[in-house]
Formats: sequence, structure tokens, C-alpha cells
Amino acid sequence: MPRCVQEHADTRIPAPRRGESLLRAVWQTRATRGEGREPAPSAARGVRGEAGPPPPPRRDLRLTAACRASRQPSRARDTPCALSQIARRLAQLHTGLCQAQAKMELVVRRSFAVINQCAAMVAVGLAGCTQVPTVPLASGAPASLLILSAREITDTIDAPLAEPLTVKLVDSAGNFVPGKIVKFLAPPPLEGVSYRGPVLVGATLAGAGQTAYSVATDSLGVARAYMKTTPAVGRFFVRAQTAEPGLSDSVLIAVRPGAPVRITLAPKDTAVYGGATYPLVVRAFDHGGNPPLEPIALTVRRPGVASLDGDGVVQANATGRTYAVASVGSVRDSAGVSVVPHGTILAVNRRYSSGETMAFFLR
Repeated sequence: MPRCVQEHADTRIPAPRRGESLLRAVWQTRATRGEGREPAPSAARGVRGEAGPPPPPRRDLRLTAACRASRQPSRARDTPCALSQIARRLAQLHTGLCQAQAKMELVVRRSFAVINQCAAMVAVGLAGCTQVPTVPLASGAPASLLILSAREITDTIDAPLAEPLTVKLVDSAGNFVPGKIVKFLAPPPLEGVSYRGPVLVGATLAGAGQTAYSVATDSLGVARAYMKTTPAVGRFFVRAQTAEPGLSDSVLIAVRPGAPVRITLAPKDTAVYGGATYPLVVRAFDHGGNPPLEPIALTVRRPGVASLDGDGVVQANATGRTYAVASVGSVRDSAGVSVVPHGTILAVNRRYSSGETMAFFLR
């Protein structure tokens, strides 16, 4: 209960009569209880020349805003109760809203879990998710190995493949067979390279670093292996097989070169006579050392000095210096070409007293 209401809880203030102010009624009540005196009528009406009563103490005038607004002193004791009831009701509503929010979050999480389960079932070839399949009590021997993922995957070098190689084992009745070992075999390492093989397999994308990986089928008869390419370029096969003879299948992994990162030109700088020609050898490589699929563009900065054809042959046209520029993608490099004139021969022949002969020729 507010302090101002506690101080006046035992004070019975009569309702003011018509034409009488609330303040006057309070003073009359205090005069009756001996706590103050009632002001004279003339002082209350403010007669000129007479001093009014002293103002009541500040402590006695601290009535609640609700009491002053309603002009009903009897409601002073009821206001705190009503406010406390409203506060308790608001607290109950807040608690109910928090509980409802928690329930909604739980429902949303469970809904997402069901959706994820359905998506996983569809990914492995199930027709729907209205009924969760159960494992038969007695499954037969594996009769078929089915490839559920794509039969051909194309990507660049050193790239993790987002889609794993997924297989499913079923018996002769079409029931999936759990608990059987499936072995995934990647191509063997190539000769003259430092990496393990053109394609690596493993249980996860981060752990795909082996040429062979074995795993047991899950409760749905499904086994999968994640794959990652290496700097090798070409077409490679990854095979899945079981211990039973004849149960094997494979997918094709086509690996393309990456973006070019380096260009070389040879000779890097040379000098030739006017009218002469020579081949300019231009090569581009990705970060694995493979030539890119994009063509290399060749240009000359000063075509009047030397020209360059599509086969990379430089033709010296006039005396001067120029550069041949090769570019592919965002990578470029250049080679210098100096065209010099033909020289004139100056011949000197002199015999010394010692019998020796000096000869000098400039042609």
C-alpha cells in the first residue's frame, strides 16, 4: 500500500456538502479529532484584512493522484488493491504468453525435424514420409546394389563434391538390407604425381582423403561416401561394391581444369633482323599445372615493328622495339622483340714485320 494512503487509511473524511470544497471538509475533520482548527468562515472566504489559517503540513496533503482526481476520499484505500490486482493479472498474462511462446518454438522445432526427416527419405528414394519405414525382422541376402545419386558428376580440380555417392542394398523381395559392408574404390594414383589419386573418398567432405573407404549400410540399407577431386584432369570412375560377387556399380567423375594463374612466353626477349620470323611459344597453367580450356589471346603493341599471327609466329617488319602480349582470363604476360638492321662489312688486312697478318671483317 502506498505511504500516502497508509497515513490517511484511518481518516474518515465526510463527503463535502454542496458548495463546500474538499480541502474544507478535510480541515473540519482534523479539527474534530483535535489535530487542527477549523478556519473561520470569513478567513475561508478570504475576507480582506483577516489572515487565513496556516497551510496544513506538507505530510498531510500527500493524497494520491487517484483521490484528488476522483474527489472521493473513500476510494483511497481501494486504489492500491485495484492496482495490485491489475499488476497480478498482467503478470499472469505475461507468464501465459511466455509459456505459449515456448510451446510454439517447440512445435516449430519439431516441425523442422519432421521436414528434415522427410527430405532425407526423399533423397534416398522413398516415395513419401507419411509413414516411417521399419526394418524387417528378417532381411534376405543382398540381391541388388542401386545407385541413388547422379551417375555423372562434373567439377573442376581440387573441389569437394557436394553430392555424395549414395547406394542402397535390397534383397530379392525389394526389402532394404541393413548392416552390410559397402566398399567405395577411387582410381589409383597417377604416375609422376605427388597426390594420392585423381579422386578421393571418405565419410565426410573434410575427411575425404582416401582411395578406398568402407562403411556399413544404415537401417534403410543406404551407404554413402563423400568425394573430392585433386589436381588431376580427366574422366575417372568411382566404384561401390560388396563382398557378394556381382554386386558393384560405378559413377563417372569428370574433372575440368581450374582458372589459369600463370602464363609463360619463350623466348622472353630477343633481337632479329628485319624480315625475319621466329615462333613464340606461349603456355598457360592453372594452379595444378594443367592447361586451361580457354584460348590464349595474342597481340602486339606496335604492329608496324613486328606482327604476330594466330599460330604464334612473330614477323619482324621494321627497325624498332615492341612487345608481344599473351592473355587468358585475368592473367597476362609479355615478351620483348627488337628488330635491328642488317650490318655493312668493313675489311682490313695488314701484315706485320713479324710475319703475322691481322684481318678484320664487318659485313
